[in-house]
Amino acid sequence: MLARLAFLLAAQMAAILPVYGEPAPADAAPAAADEHRLLLDEAQRLKEQGKRQQQEADARYEQAQRECYGKFLVSACLDKAKKAHVEAVREARQLEARAAELQRDAARREHAVKDLERQQRALEKEQAAGQGRATTEERAQEDARQDAERQRRLQEGEARAAQQAAERSRLDAERTRARQEKEAKARQRAEAARRQAEEIDRRKAEKQRKQAEKAAKQGEKQAGPAAEPAPPPP
Repeated sequence: MLARLAFLLAAQMAAILPVYGEPAPADAAPAAADEHRLLLDEAQRLKEQGKRQQQEADARYEQAQRECYGKFLVSACLDKAKKAHVEAVREARQLEARAAELQRDAARREHAVKDLERQQRALEKEQAAGQGRATTEERAQEDARQDAERQRRLQEGEARAAQQAAERSRLDAERTRARQEKEAKARQRAEAARRQAEEIDRRKAEKQRKQAEKAAKQGEKQAGPAAEPAPPPP
């Protein structure tokens, strides 16, 4: 009976925490707790690094935009700055996505460790209670009840795991949609900035053309009287 109980506990642990690859032994809880802390530390480090890179990329992009408007080829300068910004943001988001995955992994492991400890305590309690049973019939009845209860808990654990997986998928889809909307707005702003820069270039060229025409006309007026021949003597 005890061997079957240990098997069921290991099977439930493997269902909740598949990342271990094998059913976790009863003494896996301390090691899993240490691994959970390491995962959280690494996730926090990646998250902070990604946030820092995002801020630095945004600052560089804003500075580059200001510098571009002082150059002659504004559009080309803005396009180059935008490409550099997109690449930097992509790298920062990859770090943040990795941090989020590590946090989810740590949460799954923490849940599994707590569930294993809870079941171990229940097992010890059940073992202690079983020592006081008097007859084989009573032990058989109790074994059947415990098996049914463990089966119910196992099914509930599987249902919770499925529900959590569905919720994670929904949240991931929402984050993806929000990111796509943000990127679309960023593209719209960049396009508006590009058009504005082109309009500035067009107006600058038009102004230069008019100034050149005006200067040419003034030159013609100044040269006109000097070019007229003197009248013949009477």
